[in-house]
Amino acid sequence: MNHIKKMLSLLTVPLLLAACSGSETSSQDPSLGLNKTTISGQVQQGNVVGATVFLDLNGDGVKQAGEPAATSLTAADGKFVLPLTADDLAKLRVAGATAKIVSDGGTDPTGLTAGLLVSDLPVIATETETKNITPLTTLVAKTLDPAKKEQLKGVLKSLGHTDDNALIETSTPAAIALTKSCEAALSSIQKSAAGKTKDVIAKVTLEAAAKMGDALATKTAAEITDTAALSTTLSVAAGTAITDNHVELGGLDDVQVAGMVSAIETSCKGVADLVKTGSGGSLSTSEHSKTESEIMDAVGAEIKHTVDTANTEVETHGVK
Repeated sequence: MNHIKKMLSLLTVPLLLAACSGSETSSQDPSLGLNKTTISGQVQQGNVVGATVFLDLNGDGVKQAGEPAATSLTAADGKFVLPLTADDLAKLRVAGATAKIVSDGGTDPTGLTAGLLVSDLPVIATETETKNITPLTTLVAKTLDPAKKEQLKGVLKSLGHTDDNALIETSTPAAIALTKSCEAALSSIQKSAAGKTKDVIAKVTLEAAAKMGDALATKTAAEITDTAALSTTLSVAAGTAITDNHVELGGLDDVQVAGMVSAIETSCKGVADLVKTGSGGSLSTSEHSKTESEIMDAVGAEIKHTVDTANTEVETHGVK
């Protein structure tokens, strides 16, 4: 009898381990039971129309063969629908945290080209999930260190931006100013790579977003709502990305990089100051008295002029 009990005990242990292992895997990846899902959301910095949204499995910012795209370009409200098949989900499980959702191209309501924007994927647990794509999700998605990523999310919350997936339209003036300043910086970064391949443009843009996210993760709300301090933080981070990629950008020298950084700093400060003006003279971290579109109605044309001027200067400094 004791011999039989021992045999049953030995058989039971592997079964329990297998059950525990299966339970753990399921809790770690709730998508395992799904054959398909659809991710929908909005591309916003205001609403971005005409952008291509796709699942970037290798995280390089460039659409490759086999990476699924949204059913159509983003609509006037910035909305997209990205269907994923069972095969896509299998590839996504292999890719893990490397995979991102990317929006490429399109224009915002002021007429500025949106360029490259990124977002982490939502936890995929059902057949319908939501994730928005904004300049702020771009910074969070490219901040790879987990501790700094959480710090950055905390900083955004201190600005009244409830989470990094929140819409810019209904955020606080402080978060809108940061969004539009990041938009200006990313736009100029992409102009620094004008004429280069998509791989180079994506590389320098995403590296700049990562460095901006890292820098902002250590800042207070007071430092971010100080437009001079904010513009210095963003331009220095952008300049570091340009310097690190100076060979890919055509062998830029120190003078050229300094000129680009100066243009980006002026642009970021000008944009943040304009948002402050358009919101009634305050970069509040708690009030929601004016929406992003209302602020852009007041100062959008001036913001576009500011960013266009900076982009022209950046391109000029990039020519030898």
